This record gives sequence, C-alpha cells and structure tokens, in this order.
Amino acid sequence: MNRIQIKNFRRFTENEVYKIPFKDITILVGKNNSGKSTMVKALLLVLEFLKSDSTKNFDFANKNLENANIVTFGRAKNKYAKSDVISLAITLKEFTIAIELTGDEDDTSAQVISAIINVHEPEMISTGHTHQFEVYPISNKVIISRSKSNPFAMFGGKPDAQKNNEVEKIESQIQQIKNELLQLEKTSREFIEKNQIINKLEDKRKILLKSSKSSTQKEQYTLELDYPKDKSLKDILENVSEDAALMSFERFKKNSGLKANQAKEPYANFIAFNEYYKKVEAIIKYIFDTVEKMSLYYLPSNPAKQSALFRIKDKQNPLAQSIHEFYQITKRSKEGEAHRFVKKWMSNEGGFEIGDDFVITQQANEAYEVNIIENEKSVPLADKGMGSIQAMLLIFRIAVIIEKIKIKQDNPMVIIEEPELNLHPALQSRLCDFFLEVYDEYNICFIIESHSEYLIRKSQVFVKEREYEHETNNNPFSVIYFDKFWDRIYSMRYRKDGRFENDFGNGFYDEAANLTFDLL
Repeated sequence: MNRIQIKNFRRFTENEVYKIPFKDITILVGKNNSGKSTMVKALLLVLEFLKSDSTKNFDFANKNLENANIVTFGRAKNKYAKSDVISLAITLKEFTIAIELTGDEDDTSAQVISAIINVHEPEMISTGHTHQFEVYPISNKVIISRSKSNPFAMFGGKPDAQKNNEVEKIESQIQQIKNELLQLEKTSREFIEKNQIINKLEDKRKILLKSSKSSTQKEQYTLELDYPKDKSLKDILENVSEDAALMSFERFKKNSGLKANQAKEPYANFIAFNEYYKKVEAIIKYIFDTVEKMSLYYLPSNPAKQSALFRIKDKQNPLAQSIHEFYQITKRSKEGEAHRFVKKWMSNEGGFEIGDDFVITQQANEAYEVNIIENEKSVPLADKGMGSIQAMLLIFRIAVIIEKIKIKQDNPMVIIEEPELNLHPALQSRLCDFFLEVYDEYNICFIIESHSEYLIRKSQVFVKEREYEHETNNNPFSVIYFDKFWDRIYSMRYRKDGRFENDFGNGFYDEAANLTFDLL
C-alpha cells in the first residue's frame, strides 16, 4: 500500500500526522477546502525533492511545480501553527521516506532538517530487519543502521494501538467466517476453503502477537559519517556507504582521535556493516530506481476553450498544448496505437459520444485545426459542446502519456482534477470505465480529485461485478473521504456487494436525498 503522511502543511495541522493511502485508482472526495488538493501538492513536492540534485533545499518555486502554486514556506506551513517544522513522508512499496523542513515566511526554498529512509528486508517484515538511512543536511551527517524490525514503529505510529487494531480486525474476520461455516455442509468444497482461510488468518494473528511483544529494536550496527557537500539524496547515500565499506581500522582511529583499545568497540560497527554492504548497495539502488521510474503527470482542472484554431504558442490553453503534444508524438505513426485509443474513446459505442474519427491539420507551423468526423461529415471540434471538448482534452492527454511510457518504460501515476467537468451523468459514469481500462491495459495508476457521485457509483458496480473484494482478488479502487467538518480523512470500505461499509460525511451522497425530502 502506498501512502503519504502530512503534518503542519497547508490545511493539515501541527497536532496530528494525517495518513492518506493511495491505490491503483484512488478517488479523492470531500467538500471544497477539505485538503484534497493539499494532498496532491504534497505528493508533487516530495517526489520532485527526491529527484532533485540537492538534499539541503526543498524547493517551492520550481518551474516544474507551477501547478502546486505554493511559492513560499509561509504559504506552505499551516497558517495557525506555532511550529516552523513541516513533516512529510511517503511510503512506496517496502520503504518510507520521511522529510522534515523549516524556513522563514518569505523563503521560496525551505531548509531540510532531516531526510530519513526506512526499508524492510525481507518481504515478511515481522520476522526481518529494518535498514535506516538518516541524512542531516545542516550538519552534513549521515547515520546508517540495521536493526530487528518492529513492523508497527513507523513514522508517527503507535505500535500497541496499531497491533491491537490489526489483531481485532483479524479476530473479527475469523468470527465472521466461523458464523458462515454453520450454514455449510462439512463435506462441501466451500466449507473446506473457508477453514483454510481461517487457518491462514490465525497464523497471521500469531505472527502479529509474537512480533510485537517488544517495541524495542535489537541493533546490528550503527554508523555515523560525514559527507563533504550537498548532492542528491541518492548520491550522498551511495558515496557514504562506499566510504563506510572501505573504512580501515587505522583510518578510523585517525578520524575519531581514539586510541586502539578505545576504537576497537565502535569500529566493530564497520565490520558488521561490511557483511551487509552488498545488500545495502542493492537497497539504495532499489529505492531510487523506484523513485526514478515513478513518473507523475498532473492534469489540473482547466476549462477548455472553444476555438477554431489551436495555436502552438498559446501556453494558457491546455487543449492546444495537448493537441500539439499528440501531433508531435504521433506524426510518424498517425494510425498507431494512440490514434486507435483516441478513436475508441471518442466514439458513440462505449466512448464519450463525440464522433467516429478525427483529423488534425497543422496550419503554417503556427496552429492546429481539429475536425471531428461524424456520419461521414467533418465538424470543427470548436463546434461541439463543451462536454465533448473537455472529454477530448482528457483523451488526448492520456493518449500522449501512453505514447511516452512506451518510450520511457516507467511506472506512471496520473493526477487528475475534476475530470467530470461539463460531462452529463451518464458520461461521468463512463469515466470509471475509461480509468479502469487504461489501468488494466497500460498499468497507468490514477489519483482523481472529483465531486462526481456517478464516477464513484460506477466503481461500486465494478467491485460487485468483478468480485474485487473477494479473498483472492485485488481491488484497484480506493475512495478517500476528506471530512472537513470533523477534520479527519478516512477510506471508504467496499463490501463484496459493492456497497460501502461506512458512510460519507454530510453534503455528499446524502444531498440528493435531502433535497427530495424537502420537496415532500
């Protein structure tokens, strides 16, 4: 499960660590100013920092982050906070990177206090070990350690509370299945399969109880080293690890100023580190390969313009820029996969009901004309309704990303704001078909900020029809509700029948029912 954690950033207060998970297709819902866009901005900023050439500076004014629209530390920090420290953390697969930063109100680049990476090995973290890399840019210090895993001691976590919650959840599942067994024949296949599930859950329960008897960690080694100058986080860890592996006893004595009998015990940490150096080297490579391959595409909510010509130099027109990108990336294969993709999703059969085909014509290297072919007649895109124009913008954007990942072979995450803009209810529902097929076919993941009930309802239908919540299946959908009134964020829990176990806050799903009641 991927996750971002936020404290004292924008609308998120300094009194709590807000933990927000995201899956393959994550839909963020809630009232305006509830924190949805803030979560997106935090994700953009953290990934940009991890790919930057500096560990000392956390940039708010990078040109690549214009859509984040933060600019200064004063605008990034929660406006009611007394603390001048912002905490952000991201979990990707088996590792967590936590960052603390501070600064002055007008600083466009915050000062990084610490960047700490925790990564588990092996995959079964309850019986494995944790490697920790702590970088302190102010003092140019790095601490590298390996210790016995405590799977519950995570950034801002409460080991006992997390353990109890997990155990209670498993015990509830066991009891539910036992109740179901009472209605089954003991010789039936379903009875046998459910007993096997109970055995697995009981094994997991034992492991959790055993692994959390002690919240302390047994250390294998801890090293503290200096690094000479500011570099990327990856370069610093690679250089320091290599330096630690080459540390001789004589050099250590000289650097530490200790006599031989005094240096023997602390130098033992370097001997222990050497045993795991190859593993550490592989872990650092894995972490930053994962970060590098995670391409983030941000598609903000931009109302499309009705225009006969889409000028290349019109940087304020997202449709013009999307058409330009699409034309340039497909001009050598105009009937290729990207063209077929656009043609399919603009169609009246299962698409967004725009037309049968399209033609892009470049005019004097200055602009593009886009015509929609419908019933063998050509109609300028500008003459279609705003919903059709908005849908074409989304389709072109995704088609360009599909072409890009064929070249780069990366793992894209696409963040989209309000894709339902100007679409009528049936087509808002079809957005869910669109996102699911793109995920299934191209392994493109989505974080979608939306107010569309129809989009979410269709996800519930898919959960039911495809049995996503059955034991052996993976549900790609996640709906995260931002409750502004209670200042909390929680996941909506899908049931096997597609319904939600828990409720949305006031003013979302209940609004239509409330208005109907008012009419009675």
